[in-house]
Amino acid sequence: MTGKRRRILLVILVTGLVVLVLALKLPALVANLVVAPRAVLSRQGWRVSFSVPARSLPVDGYTTFLEAGRRVGLNPDFHHAVAWTIWFVPADGQYKVEFAATGKAGLGLDGKTVFPFRAEPGHGRERWLRLRRGPHLLRAELDWDRGGGNYSIGVRVPPLMRLKHLQGEMVAMPRLGSLDTWWLIMGLAAPLAIFSGILATAALLLLVLPLTLGDRPLAVGLTILLVLAPALLIPDLGRREPYIGPMVHQELVRRQPRFVFIGNSMLWSRIDDDLLSELLGGVPVYSIVNFGGLSGIHYLALKYLLIPSGIRPKRVFIFFRGTTLVQPAMRTTGPYFETLIKRISPAPDPEFERLAHGRAVTGAGGIRGILNRLFTVQGNRKTVRDALGQAALLLAVPGLDDSHRRQRQQLLRRVNDRFSLKNVGAAMDRESMHSSDRDPLDFRSAVKDSFLPAILRLGREHHLPLAFIRVQERPPADGVVQDSPEMERFMAELRAFLEENGAALYDFTGDPGLPLSMYGQGDHIREPKEYTPLFFKRVRALLR
Repeated sequence: MTGKRRRILLVILVTGLVVLVLALKLPALVANLVVAPRAVLSRQGWRVSFSVPARSLPVDGYTTFLEAGRRVGLNPDFHHAVAWTIWFVPADGQYKVEFAATGKAGLGLDGKTVFPFRAEPGHGRERWLRLRRGPHLLRAELDWDRGGGNYSIGVRVPPLMRLKHLQGEMVAMPRLGSLDTWWLIMGLAAPLAIFSGILATAALLLLVLPLTLGDRPLAVGLTILLVLAPALLIPDLGRREPYIGPMVHQELVRRQPRFVFIGNSMLWSRIDDDLLSELLGGVPVYSIVNFGGLSGIHYLALKYLLIPSGIRPKRVFIFFRGTTLVQPAMRTTGPYFETLIKRISPAPDPEFERLAHGRAVTGAGGIRGILNRLFTVQGNRKTVRDALGQAALLLAVPGLDDSHRRQRQQLLRRVNDRFSLKNVGAAMDRESMHSSDRDPLDFRSAVKDSFLPAILRLGREHHLPLAFIRVQERPPADGVVQDSPEMERFMAELRAFLEENGAALYDFTGDPGLPLSMYGQGDHIREPKEYTPLFFKRVRALLR
């Protein structure tokens, strides 16, 4: 290769890499330098352009401002609208975005399509997005032939993963007139990055390939790299729930809580963090809530959500009901809990797998997991197989017209309503209600194979004082909650075991300050602000 040709290839390589970096940063540059500085921060909502009248009107369209809220409606006089807003993402991390609409609708973020423009009346769509802290431009498009219609956008933010609608200080109305132009510029980022990446790769290969003729190890290494590259770049179609640990760690570091709470909806319905902090004279507190989780989930939350943050609170409170602390397999299987486990742990935990599922995580299994994350082909098999099955069903049933599709959608809605997470939560709550009425486990025999020793060991190793809070289950009509003799013996043995291991226990069962009138659904407290002062009063010695 001549020196001139080498210099040309080097220029192409450097140019391609520079353009690649700029292309990858282009949406953020536009959002931060062009769109966000011109936002009207006081107008926290959407700029909506209505067009295409649904009936004869003296105007073809107009632009207005709509406050952000649960749902944004389409003016009944029109059947098409495009809405813009700026979403201020509070921290780097993974966010699950949900989009629901009537009629044809689509959603885009920073020039890229999040949800394609298509008709899915009454159905929501959801997707995980990895976002950087700062402003992001959202574009929603809605088309409804009859006029009217609406859409809503929400996000699920760790650790609670409860749906939050984009409203308040999370959003601002963009004032820039030529948003479509800047949206198009943002949209050029992906093809520009692909083109410059290919250009830089080609220049690099042309520079390196002649060197391989006289260097066999280099030739072999380059060949392996070229073979592996496509497999590494295949996207993960399985949409595995991402590990939310880094976002929780950031929030813990930001808040620096003196007290941390771990639990499920029993905690969520009882403790109001802001109110408790106020009662403590401004001392920060933080709740890690994993809905539906029991002892196995609490173990993972302690190990992977709290400890890696480096925060060492003065005390960690773990909420539980009945005998669940010594029932390791309870609520660790099924799609919901499999998703939850993946969300709060970065990889299969050997102790969790042994105690919850009775299986070992071997070195080979760990290597297999790493390879599956690098090469997503294996993980995509189920997704592809399901898609092929649906396609085969459509081909095999030629009479599946719009009427049949509507019937199928109605059936799916009824199934989703019947088996929604709300109903699942209620069923789980009924399952656990009045556990003291059943014969409890023998504590001494059950504790050996439970997560309790592992939780206590983590507390000792990381200098985390632990306090276990037994919540009172729903009182009967007369308001009196009493344990059976067997349950009293179980609790006495649990208390002795915890004290032996340097942990505290507070049992709210039978507390006269918890009448039936304070309860909502099942064992949940109706209003956390009513319970929090009682908690502060009862466990004040543990909050010092």
